Amino acid sequence: MAATAIKPRSFGQLRRQGISRLREEWANTTEVEFEVGFTWYDEAHAWCVRLAFKHGMTTEQVACIAAVLSPRLPWHRAIDLTERLLDGEDISSLALGRSVRKAEQVLAGLDPWTVVSGNKETAFAHNLTGDYKWTTIDTHSFGQVSGRDYNGGGAHFLERVGVYRMYSECFEVVARENGMEPAVLQAILWVHTRGSA
Repeated sequence: MAATAIKPRSFGQLRRQGISRLREEWANTTEVEFEVGFTWYDEAHAWCVRLAFKHGMTTEQVACIAAVLSPRLPWHRAIDLTERLLDGEDISSLALGRSVRKAEQVLAGLDPWTVVSGNKETAFAHNLTGDYKWTTIDTHSFGQVSGRDYNGGGAHFLERVGVYRMYSECFEVVARENGMEPAVLQAILWVHTRGSA
């Protein structure tokens, strides 16, 4: 089914509301949430670097494997499954079949950037490589911008033409206002909403 476009006027209103919601979230962030979120991607990136060195791989390969395994999993489970896969274990019954197949394709030597797919997965993979200009819009980030429930129709809405980009722009605006990169702001606000991963 083709994604549906949103009218430009609605787009502008959604963007303004999204920025306003993120500013409010930011204003309510605690010092502890800030500290945990501020280093979250740095720590995840360092883990990718260590694992790549251990297995004679590139950081991009490890980041993409972790990103494709992450859907519907808490981060600690994605870490565990990535490590187990790279150690040669069969994880086929432990994650989504599509995710495992994609991870195995990267492990087999396919260009990892041709294997990752979708806005969220691609952004997360870039974040894990240390590129924080990309914004990972997951279920919690979606709710922060939209004020809507991701599982109550939000997933379909996020697939509409231009919506993911517009949500990313909301994070970019508030990040710029606070002198940080979008992924760092997203991680801090994720911790504020959800707690540590």
